[in-house]
Amino acid sequence: MSRLGLMPARRLVFLATILAGVLTGPLLGHRLDEYLQTTFITVEPNQVDLDLTLTPGINLAAGLFATLDRDQDGTVSAREADTYAREVSAALSLEVDDTPRSLKVIQHHFPSREDLLTGRALLRIRFRAEFPPLAPGDHHLTFRNSYQTNVSVYLVNAVLPESKSVEITRQTRDLQQLQSRIDFRLAAAP
Repeated sequence: MSRLGLMPARRLVFLATILAGVLTGPLLGHRLDEYLQTTFITVEPNQVDLDLTLTPGINLAAGLFATLDRDQDGTVSAREADTYAREVSAALSLEVDDTPRSLKVIQHHFPSREDLLTGRALLRIRFRAEFPPLAPGDHHLTFRNSYQTNVSVYLVNAVLPESKSVEITRQTRDLQQLQSRIDFRLAAAP
């Protein structure tokens, strides 16, 4: 299983703050029978990164582990994790300026069986869509997550881009946060 690489300090602090808020206060509100899916979206001039954190409630954890551990050996192998990440990816869609973009799994981390069964363990999958650099001006992206809609609750948010040339100008989401639109402006190169 791959580990998430080092992230720039400001992004790491931002993610830690958000996750702390999600995991401390609302933890009591995280229902036992729901799959919490939190997606952080980072827009750059020629790519979009999605950092998806999946937290199954305790009543879903055993069933999820059985799905992950296909050979039933008590652990999630790298191949089993890759298979699951691809299944999740198939339920995600991303468009930039109304053009569909393919998402590639770039990293993932799956907890142990014991940690997963607590109902507080996090599965993390990072995806990336790469494309030719966008022209300066206004752009938008649309993200949709249709993975496990019958048992999931969703949170989606844009992350401050690394590139100073990208400015997030607006974010809109549907009520369930299954779909999100992010408007952004790309500055001309100096």
